[in-house]
Amino acid sequence: MARRAHEASREGPSPGQTTLGLLATFLIVLTAAGLLVLSVPRLVAGLALLPANAIKEAWTPRLYSDNRVQVPDATIRQWRASLDDANQWVESTDVWRDLSLVSTVEIRSTRDHDAISRLRQQARDEIEHALVLDAADGLAWIRLAQLRASGGEGRDKVLEAIVNSIAVAPYEPSALRHRLVMGLTYWNQAGPAFHAMIEDQMIYLAYTHQWDLLEFIVRRFPERLPDLRAGLAQSDKAERILRRAAAEMNLDMHE
Repeated sequence: MARRAHEASREGPSPGQTTLGLLATFLIVLTAAGLLVLSVPRLVAGLALLPANAIKEAWTPRLYSDNRVQVPDATIRQWRASLDDANQWVESTDVWRDLSLVSTVEIRSTRDHDAISRLRQQARDEIEHALVLDAADGLAWIRLAQLRASGGEGRDKVLEAIVNSIAVAPYEPSALRHRLVMGLTYWNQAGPAFHAMIEDQMIYLAYTHQWDLLEFIVRRFPERLPDLRAGLAQSDKAERILRRAAAEMNLDMHE
């Protein structure tokens, strides 16, 4: 009996064992190939985005700090080409949102009314496509609010987009600055529920110690100082920032 078992082991695996082994190997190879197929487009898209990300990082602070800044045409073309190349490999909300930003930047470079209308509609289409891909993108919603405002749409449409931005991503860092600027711009056209949402954003600003942004908001909207103070009463540092800004601008914090 022992001899037969020893001889069987020397004969190697049975046909059934061989088939199972080959099947397991095939599945491993197939899985690896599938993962490779899925990862290659994302890798190529990421590489395609490198120029766009570099341009965005270099120009965005200047664009936000000065409305007169214009990006050179050649840079805009490179920016858009990089985003388009990435989109051909992997379509994403981030890319469509940035395409909308590029269209908005292009508006600064022309005084042709037809071109401005075309670019404004293009920016609108691009940001709406971003929201089709991800309706929970808080930054895309606030960009839509900005486009609705610049396009002369009614208050309700603008407020709707601001509220949606807060609802889907209340503490999204990249949306916070734009959201506060839009919210305080439309403060007088909104009601108590909207005011409470914006005050909550200000409280989050103090809670996360974003003092530079807080001071920017205070100086941008000095008329809202009493309202902002009420929402930030629990933060000593926020109170000091508000008082310093009020003193420098000769404002009454209790108006």
